Amino acid sequence: MTTTTLSSNKSSEKLFDRKLFSMMAGCLRQNGILMAMYTVGLVLITVLPTFYDLRQYTPTNTQDVELFTSSFFYAATGIIVPVLLAAILFHYLHNRLSVDFYHSMPVSRNKLFLSRYFAGIVFLVVPITVCRLICIVMQCFAFNGLMSVVKIASYLLMDLLIWIILHLTVFTFSCMIAVTSSNAAESIIYSIAINGCLTGIVYIFFSLANMLYGVELNMSFSFLSPYGMISCYQSMSYAQTIPNYMMIWCSIWALLAIAGVFVSLHLYHRFHSEWAQQWGRQSAFSQLMKLLAGFLTSFILFVSLFNPIFEDQVQSCLIGALVGGPLGFLLVEGITGKGFGNLGKNLKYIALTVLVCLTCPVFLFFNGFGIVSRIPDLQDIEKIELTIRSQDATYEILDWNNPGTSSTRNYLYITLSSERSKEIVRELHQRAIEEGKDYSGLRGNSLSICYTLPHSEMNRGYSFALSDLPLIQELFCQPEFVEQSQAVFSYTPQILQSVSCYDKLGTYCDEIDAEKYQQLLTAVQTDLLNLTPELLNDYEKDPVVGYLEWVLKPTVITPGEGSFIIENGDQVTFGNSALVIRSSYQNTLSLLKSWGMQPQNTYLDGIHTVSVFMPDSYDMNINLRSTIDYRSFGLGEKNYRDIMPSEHGDTVFWDITDPQQMEALVAACTPFPTSSSCNPIYIQSDSEKNGNSCRKMYIENSVLLSIVKDSQEISYLLNAEELDQFFKIHKKSDSEYSTGTLSSGDFVDTSTYLSVAEFAHQNNLDWFTGKTPEQLDAMERTAFISPDGQYSTYDGVESYHW
Repeated sequence: MTTTTLSSNKSSEKLFDRKLFSMMAGCLRQNGILMAMYTVGLVLITVLPTFYDLRQYTPTNTQDVELFTSSFFYAATGIIVPVLLAAILFHYLHNRLSVDFYHSMPVSRNKLFLSRYFAGIVFLVVPITVCRLICIVMQCFAFNGLMSVVKIASYLLMDLLIWIILHLTVFTFSCMIAVTSSNAAESIIYSIAINGCLTGIVYIFFSLANMLYGVELNMSFSFLSPYGMISCYQSMSYAQTIPNYMMIWCSIWALLAIAGVFVSLHLYHRFHSEWAQQWGRQSAFSQLMKLLAGFLTSFILFVSLFNPIFEDQVQSCLIGALVGGPLGFLLVEGITGKGFGNLGKNLKYIALTVLVCLTCPVFLFFNGFGIVSRIPDLQDIEKIELTIRSQDATYEILDWNNPGTSSTRNYLYITLSSERSKEIVRELHQRAIEEGKDYSGLRGNSLSICYTLPHSEMNRGYSFALSDLPLIQELFCQPEFVEQSQAVFSYTPQILQSVSCYDKLGTYCDEIDAEKYQQLLTAVQTDLLNLTPELLNDYEKDPVVGYLEWVLKPTVITPGEGSFIIENGDQVTFGNSALVIRSSYQNTLSLLKSWGMQPQNTYLDGIHTVSVFMPDSYDMNINLRSTIDYRSFGLGEKNYRDIMPSEHGDTVFWDITDPQQMEALVAACTPFPTSSSCNPIYIQSDSEKNGNSCRKMYIENSVLLSIVKDSQEISYLLNAEELDQFFKIHKKSDSEYSTGTLSSGDFVDTSTYLSVAEFAHQNNLDWFTGKTPEQLDAMERTAFISPDGQYSTYDGVESYHW
């Protein structure tokens, strides 16, 4: 039935009277135990940890003071508690007996709603306020003399105000859903969706733009929903000031929450008693939830299922929309409606869901108003900020907020402003658009581009094809790029504690005297600026011959363990590092020779075995930024040993013991993989100078085959372009590449497996042009893949292509 007794509210009714506050107090008494439990829980997760942290935290000056906000726990409660509270306070609407009883009371629906809404405000605000006030008092005592009480209280009170606003905003929108829902499950699920849907939708759109076309949209979308606001503000917990834009957005959401109260009242007046306990009731909210479920399911299926299966990502996304849209819609329909009795009536809504799911990929496919193919004009570019990522090259940064601790990263920031650098980046951008995702060879590497334009910024991120490598190498050799990416350009003699020289295998040569630091810096900087694009990644023509280890004075890098890259605020500066010396660095090598050091004369005494292994997925990526970590490379360490895979049970390796071949292998090897077709080699020696040592290096497969010509077992390795062609033909899941334990003999077992050459012939692939006789011979004898295409002997191939 529909009760009208309480819906006909008279304009003369006095809302805020004793009756309202009496009902509010009754509601609080009814939920008093729950509120007490919430308060105790909040004390346990916010007050006690703060008390413990303050006991352990001993700042020595004002700059070291870090206020404790417990933001993670407030964020968690802000996401969960208001939603549950709204469902609890308006639970009577979800029971037919209760709703008739409440609506038969001589009280207007306005008072009934507001009494419970205000009780919810008290329920949420009082525990947070009590906990925060206790924390403020504790921190005022803890930081007495280091920070004024006014500053501590003002910041933490403002922080408290923001958390109250965010909690109440989520609560208000949850109440709006609760007074239109038929059961508690709908109330909770729909509330969660409404409080986060806009941020989620925009996030999915931005993700699709980036995954399909490399478009990195720099517009902030966290502020589009209460949950997004909570996530965004929680990530700012380290800051000592609250940004003005956060205050503005909080004010906007506070106004929207106030408007939400009036909307909730309006919706509450439209509630019918017979709606209670209904499952599958068709309403605007229920249809919206099904549409959102379809949208989310289409994205999940695209990312997790169809994208790995299909080569064309746009095609995968369209299939995800066509399959995931109806699937997500029907999933919610089946749960809320306890079946599919309304399937016929919902066909038009399912069609609408599919249409919405197709909106993003179709919009982007047709260039999205130019956002996909847009490249700024050269004259409009003020500067370009690049983020260069490489999968395996890691750099260490020291955490200045926590002296003595460090973390690693695999990227560098470079700012470009020269005309030629801008032209190169624009050309790379153009090529990336033309290539789409049909690139090969440089997997694991990417460039994120941020154009600074007269009135805006534009962000894009791409991976690049092997054919783009010459252009990338030219960019990497631009003077402004070199000066920002090489540590020696940030060094001065005054900050250096020591500089040591080592040969290619890390054998100690000598230490440079302090008065010679400036000469050495000048020579090294000149050689780095003279390195040509043609030689940058050609380690066969310009091999590695040694290393220079640069150690800064402890006062420069702060107490604790040194690092390769130190990040201090927004400015990135270099700390301790190891510079790779190449044969073309003639200024450096001549200077070192005049001081009695010749790192190019590699110490070979005691080398008795070089073990050759097949690469794993880690070894198969091209590193645009080839570096070594001076701490883990073991420079100058006696008895230094890299653990060989054979010590972990790997049976696939070949031992080289011929002295001439070993010397040639050492001369040609590098400390890092230079392409996807490098074999890892382990150089084992036993000498008085180095002790019992084993060092991991890499060598190009083509060079390896030319050195060990008489070997009939060492396998041919596919280069990056061949690997990409292989995966376009042979699409299988990871597990189907595994064959269990292999032996070296399996790699020449062409009676069981197809050889590389046979596979190329069967698939009309030109893998033979430009190959050496040794490579062609190895292609014929290398067992590669089973005739049914399910198993490959190629270790590491299973994860490379993902």
